[in-house]
Amino acid sequence: MKIKKAMSCVAGDTDSSRNFIQQCNELLAQRAQIMSIAAMFRIQLKRWKAVIEIYGPDLAGQLSRELSNRLSAYVNEHCLLARIAEDQFAIFKTDCANNENAGLFARTLAKTVIAPINIDYLQFRIAMDVEISTYPDNTEMISEPIANAPAALLHNRTVWSGDCYYFSKETAEAAAKQRSLRKSLQTAIQKQELVLLYQPVVDLQSGDLTGIEALVRWNHPELGMLLPEDFIPLAQENGFVMELGRWVLRQACDQLQVWHSAGYPLLSVSVNVSAVEFDQAQWINTISQVLAETGMPPEFLELDIAESTLMRHAETSLQAVRSLKNLGVKIVMDNFGRGYSSPRYIKHFSVDILKIDRTLTHDMIADPDGLTIVSSMIGLAKGLGLAVQAVGVETKEQFDCLLHTGCHRAQGYLFSKPVFAQDVMQLLVQRKTGTLA
Repeated sequence: MKIKKAMSCVAGDTDSSRNFIQQCNELLAQRAQIMSIAAMFRIQLKRWKAVIEIYGPDLAGQLSRELSNRLSAYVNEHCLLARIAEDQFAIFKTDCANNENAGLFARTLAKTVIAPINIDYLQFRIAMDVEISTYPDNTEMISEPIANAPAALLHNRTVWSGDCYYFSKETAEAAAKQRSLRKSLQTAIQKQELVLLYQPVVDLQSGDLTGIEALVRWNHPELGMLLPEDFIPLAQENGFVMELGRWVLRQACDQLQVWHSAGYPLLSVSVNVSAVEFDQAQWINTISQVLAETGMPPEFLELDIAESTLMRHAETSLQAVRSLKNLGVKIVMDNFGRGYSSPRYIKHFSVDILKIDRTLTHDMIADPDGLTIVSSMIGLAKGLGLAVQAVGVETKEQFDCLLHTGCHRAQGYLFSKPVFAQDVMQLLVQRKTGTLA
């Protein structure tokens, strides 16, 4: 069996995909008596959407055809090629001597894809990753590597262009879990499975509890309490993060009103903002509506936006931040120190609070350079007239060091772990006795 060109099996083309899998099974049957292994190589092109957005679909089509032609050079009686999505190719090869040989072939594919492509006066280098699934070692069905498309990458979060990852039964199980979570996440709000925990923010000078950070958890009926990293990426993929974000915001604002009415009118609440929410224009309208519906004074709402999100498209971010500031809310630059924010942009963003990344908080005791970095950040913030908040404070030594360097606020297990709303009142009482620090 020989295929000269890539078979098109783009997302949604079920018949083509089934045809490709069928041909793979036929080819696999032909080598039943051959002492070799078969391998599925899934090639994932990186930043392909950016290529389309910047250069247009016509040029992207030319690039895709060139890649198809290059990969077709490997097609023979032992090898099939298909394009399974706009940014993905699949190659099924039945004459690999062993796993090491399959890995060498994957690296050959990588070199083929990332070699420069010249179109008119432009030159492109397409970054990619290769997922490898061998048969019969790691899978029993040819369709598994296609159905579990990104499975091998789920457990390799730090990826580099040209890397190769093996698909296995373990990653297949993880992918099945991800699909199940993605499906049940859609009804988590209706089933009242989502809950908010709250972690206090302490004024280091006075010891007062000055704010509360709202942290969402998913109390899954089978898997128990899930952390945000277990389900927020899934919510971002399917767009559910907008509904989830609105729910968190509404719950946090309602709860803050309860605490204000209980005699703590100066308490603030902070809510984390995902990159997807920040990119959506309707998100600003959502905040405005929630503030109006709950009657919450906007100056007590702090929006935590990651430094990387703000700096990704700085000029566009400036416009969004100005719109938020017009609502009267406060802007917190989260994970400060992880990126390379320019002081000029920090000033133009009208940020109210800089949140020092927890890795810097942990490093400043053991590493003298870490302390120097934190001190310089605090000095920068004070020079710009901003408040500074440290995250992940766990020891009295860290507390004393931050107090000495002039840090304004802090949160961490030294003061309290995240707790339910009913437990916050006890923390609010404790602040009057100074027992939080």
